[in-house]
Order: sequence, then structure tokens, then C-alpha cells
Amino acid sequence: MSDAGDFLDTAEGEVSLFRSIMRTRPVGIHRHVHILAIHNSIYRDTGYKVPMQDIWAKLGKMYDLDVLEHGVSSLAPPLLDLAMAVADIPHSLIHPAFTSLLPARPPLEFSRVSYA
Repeated sequence: MSDAGDFLDTAEGEVSLFRSIMRTRPVGIHRHVHILAIHNSIYRDTGYKVPMQDIWAKLGKMYDLDVLEHGVSSLAPPLLDLAMAVADIPHSLIHPAFTSLLPARPPLEFSRVSYA
């Protein structure tokens, strides 16, 4: 291997990169700090000091980084629509583990019936 940057094109380099990505995703306001953490993780796992520009280049080949960076907000409306659709399902049919994910419901109002 002629260059540490070529290391990411090997099986060991890609496995180490994917492990690092699982621990720290390079998106969001702190993406540059996350890349530094990925760099350090690869170094700890393999002993190779891969330049951060090479890590960015490899990630750019594998993923559309702009979509990942700005795509999180585009996921919100479909999830909100799903939550609203699920809100019509009676609570008794929803597993208790998922009730915390649902929007709050107003308390049920029972009509007062007089039996006189």
C-alpha cells in the first residue's frame, strides 16, 4: 500500500471506517468533530493515520452527504402524518411500548346519562 489514503479502499480499512461510522455519524453541526473521532477510531483499530480529507472523499463516494446533512428535516412530515394516523387507533390496540411515541390525546369525555 503506497499511501495511508489507499487504506480505506482495502477490506480492513472499509470495515474500520464502517465501525467508526456506526459509533459516530458525520452529520450535523458537529460533523467535523465527528470526522476527527472517526479518524482517531480508525487509527486505534488499525494503526493507520488516514488523512481526514481522504475520509471525507471516501464518505462522499459512498453517500450523498448533502442529502444526509439536510435530509433529516425532510423525514419529519411523513412521521408526523403516521403519528396522526395512528392517533385514531384506540389505545387498547397499541402495544404499551409504543404509546410514549404517540402524540398526547385529550381525555375522553363521557356523556352524562341519567337513569332516573
